[in-house]
Amino acid sequence: GTVNCSNLVVSFCGDDAFDIDLGYHGKGQFWLGINNGDSDKALEMSGGLQPIPSLRNNLPVIYNVTLVGNPDTKAAPLIDISSHAGGFIMNSIFLEAEQGIGLYYTEKPGDSYSLFQSGRLALYNNILFPATDSVPAFYAYSDLSMDLTAQNHVMADSLAAWGNSYEDPGVSAVNGYSLLPPATVFENMAPYSNGWFEQVTYKGAFGSNQWIEGWTLLYESGYIKKN
Repeated sequence: GTVNCSNLVVSFCGDDAFDIDLGYHGKGQFWLGINNGDSDKALEMSGGLQPIPSLRNNLPVIYNVTLVGNPDTKAAPLIDISSHAGGFIMNSIFLEAEQGIGLYYTEKPGDSYSLFQSGRLALYNNILFPATDSVPAFYAYSDLSMDLTAQNHVMADSLAAWGNSYEDPGVSAVNGYSLLPPATVFENMAPYSNGWFEQVTYKGAFGSNQWIEGWTLLYESGYIKKN
């Protein structure tokens, strides 16, 4: 679908916070997803059972997302990309990101790794925190019995070349959620691709305005720090 959507809030789901599926190719901006111990991925991007030729160059474009991964089990990747899915995520903040961003590898034409190789899947100028040595920040996985070390090296190099970083963004998910950023997330911004997107100067879903105040149960229930 081509639905464009902004200012979305999803919290404490039993599955994924956001699930992009079946050839979705809209635009998105200012998304907040918060997972807890019952949740799975913060973002699952999947295409379909086979590539959709008409969508090969028409993919989702997403800016200014704040995703908070599952802080308890850490059993699933923060973001999972599979089933011929591609797209672009920019100027976003990924917290509780120890399980990284997983990309399903199949060796079949048109799979998500193929889209990555051809420049139709990329993540520009995002912050991942915290990072670990045990799990790569961006990695391939597969049901095939094969060594994906070479692919993981290529993916790690791309994540760095795309301007992503692993600094503490000053946005916290400890003892309540503190979502307004300090000055560090106002640097190293990816340009906005077209006029649909609001041209902001910060990473993540929030600048100086708690736009969830007054209309979300998440805020009114006291989960969000009023900083």
